[in-house]
Amino acid sequence: EAIRFEFRQWRIERGTKAGCWVGGVLRDIGDSLSCLEDFLFVVVKNRDTDVMELENLLTGVLEEIVRDRKLPGVAAGVVNCGDGEEGAFASTGERAPGQKWGPDTMFQVHSVTKLVTQFAAMRLVEDGRLSLSDEVRVHLGEHWSSENLRVYRGKKIEGEPVYERVKREITVLHLMTHTSGLSYACPWGTPVDEMYQSSYAKAAAMSERETPQQLENRLSKLPLCGQPGEFFNYSASTDILGRILEGICKTTLDRVLDELVIAPLDMQNTFFAPNGMDSSSIARIYERSPVGDLEDITDFELARDAKPIGGKGLVSTVADLMKFSAAFMTGKSAKGVELLSKESIDLVKTDHVGIIQDRICSESSAFGRFKFGLGVAIEPLGFGPGFAGKGSFFWIGFGGNFVSFDPQTGIGIVFAMQVYTDIRWDDCLYSRQKIAEAVYKHHANSKERGHSGQPHRPPIKTSAQETRETLEAFSQVLARAGAA
Repeated sequence: EAIRFEFRQWRIERGTKAGCWVGGVLRDIGDSLSCLEDFLFVVVKNRDTDVMELENLLTGVLEEIVRDRKLPGVAAGVVNCGDGEEGAFASTGERAPGQKWGPDTMFQVHSVTKLVTQFAAMRLVEDGRLSLSDEVRVHLGEHWSSENLRVYRGKKIEGEPVYERVKREITVLHLMTHTSGLSYACPWGTPVDEMYQSSYAKAAAMSERETPQQLENRLSKLPLCGQPGEFFNYSASTDILGRILEGICKTTLDRVLDELVIAPLDMQNTFFAPNGMDSSSIARIYERSPVGDLEDITDFELARDAKPIGGKGLVSTVADLMKFSAAFMTGKSAKGVELLSKESIDLVKTDHVGIIQDRICSESSAFGRFKFGLGVAIEPLGFGPGFAGKGSFFWIGFGGNFVSFDPQTGIGIVFAMQVYTDIRWDDCLYSRQKIAEAVYKHHANSKERGHSGQPHRPPIKTSAQETRETLEAFSQVLARAGAA
């Protein structure tokens, strides 16, 4: 049991390098292996066969994704809380020239930051310090009251904009479901989007980057694109939610997330990227041109003096996000500390919007078929003929990465890549489909083999006398290896 624990810890810390370590030990022991057959089967294969099988499967899928989508490199991790397995990790391609992706390779998660902010918000809801029905103006001031906001409704013939009054107050629920009426600085083609683009461009041109409070004040002066609560529009709502969390906890958002999420889950490589972060410590960031070529923009991206906001900015790793994925399904940390109740998790994955049909994620796009919970997209159909994963939830980042959660099966999936594409997220959604189909197929096959928390294996000798004989032989082998 001690050796099994040590091997598990080594594997968690070193990822797939553990296989090289085991191979080296076996070579060192050499010809004396015959007496250890049962022992090594228990220590290695008994615990690891199913995981290694999944990792081989993942590797093949990732190679197909890299080839089909012409990507420099990707990585994926899978946790299975339902079967009690340790996580599986695989990667292919390069995270930088001559460097492979590893479980602890850091990368920008972009809008996956929103998931961490939402998780922290739900913890405050459970503590009674925040309510989904709270009005934003109560937390941030009267500049967010319906009396001081307006909804854009078009232009008069002479070009003058037409506005209407806001019918209801924006609430925390509106922020968490992107039904607040806010928009984003993205080229989605409406006059309100153009106003947001112009506003963000002016802020970016300032000699000093704006603070989260300045961002919040600036957004409050822009018109809404619709009445609060009436339709979904992906937006800067989570940035405003982050400001509310700062006010409740009376500290900056980076400290809020660290206290409520990052530290309790021991996510040691997750933080807001500092200005001028060393580019050698992070996966290279690429932008795809209109003709499909990839341009390395890492240095430009890391030079931005970004402030901690709720919607983007975190750096993390596949290993850390696997911990986060497990916690979002079970509500508990790896040490068994409860962070969220089952009721809160059920509330997160409950559809609060209906099928997403808006100008951003239209029915014609790959994203149009999803429902929306509290900050997460919900899978309404599932994968494959058995509809596995139906009701699972996920979110994605602009670099193409995603994290998904399936409390019903306990399967969580993390995908990492760093290629900016367009706002349809085609690379990401294609990758999610391919990986999910493979993972759920493996899960079904494992269940058919009778897998129930331990990999399927032939019977192993278990009598006390035989165990003593095996351990005595093992001691002799270690003594000979030590002397050699």
